[in-house]
This record gives sequence, C-alpha cells and structure tokens, in this order.
Amino acid sequence: MDELGPATEHEMVLAFVQAEVDAPRWRDLYVWALQQIGATRALIDRPDLTSGAENAKRIDILRRVRGYRGNEYLFRGFPLDTTWRRVRLPPLQFDLLRQCTGAPAFIELSRGTRRVVDAAAYLGQFRTPTSQNVRAVVQALKTGKTYPPLIAVDSGEGELLLVEGYTRATAYAALRPPRPVEFFIGTSPNIRRWGFY
Repeated sequence: MDELGPATEHEMVLAFVQAEVDAPRWRDLYVWALQQIGATRALIDRPDLTSGAENAKRIDILRRVRGYRGNEYLFRGFPLDTTWRRVRLPPLQFDLLRQCTGAPAFIELSRGTRRVVDAAAYLGQFRTPTSQNVRAVVQALKTGKTYPPLIAVDSGEGELLLVEGYTRATAYAALRPPRPVEFFIGTSPNIRRWGFY
C-alpha cells in the first residue's frame, strides 16, 4: 500500500458523492437532495474544496442521501472522530478488502466470506443485477473509464472495510489492473461501533 498522505473529510465526501450521483440506484435521491438545498450539479461536478459553504452543502447532501453525520442509513454508528488519508492499493493487496455487513448482494457474491477477491472470483457463477453491474464496470475500465477513489475504513484487524465502491472494488479485483487503485481510508478507535462493521 502506497501512502499518499492525509486527506480531509471534505475530499472524502466529494469522492463519495461523485461516485454515486449518476448511479442508477442513487441518482434520483441526489437530484432530490440538490433540490432540497437549492444547489445544482456544479456543486459536485465543478467543486471548490476551499469553499466552506460548498463543503457544508456536500456534507448536507450526503447526510440526506446516506445518513452521513446523521447517524442514519449507511452511517448508523459511524464514528465522527474518523481521520482520513489517501492511499494507492495494488491489486495484489485487494485480499485486504472486505465488504461491510450492509452489502448483502456482494456478501452473497462472495459466498459469505465478505472478501472482495472472492466476489470477483465467483463473478462468472452469478447472473444477478449485482454481477451484471460489476461486469459492466469491468468493461468500462477496459475502455479506459476512470472513477473517483474508493472509500474504506481500517478495521483495526488488518483489513479494510468498504464504505463506498463495492461494484468498482469487485471489478478492479476481477480485472487486476496494472496500476494501483486510489482509496480514501478512514481510521477511528471507535470503528467497531459502526452499524455495518
């Protein structure tokens, strides 16, 4: 794992919303959240990370859609004292990655192990919407498409638990790209309190 240095919460939040804003499962909720706060897609597509007002709006969007800082949905019990850093993870180290317990379709794809590399290995044996989405991302990666960094937390036990990017992580593990993949990694002494740990 190549350490790239500390990251801000605002950088992580931006990567999170950029990764999900066009996803079919979440798109309508992001449109709704942007309308609720009176913002346009420019807040996500042309961000200014030096703007405190913009950063606060993106946090508000992630709270409305995914429960961030609201102790709801994906972020139920997620520790507010999490610190972030950027890393590059070589595909050979993807065996460190586990799905959180809030990703049942991916846990099924891994045959219950929660290991991303297992989900990738069993990909050809499943014909589900989840496996089809992963295969679509594999094809997109092969054509040169790039994605925002993935987001994970340090489990405190030598593993990385995915918070955002299950489809992309499984696609990267299946493809084994030649270059390392960028991540935001969160660390907290209270991470076991996360509802989906």
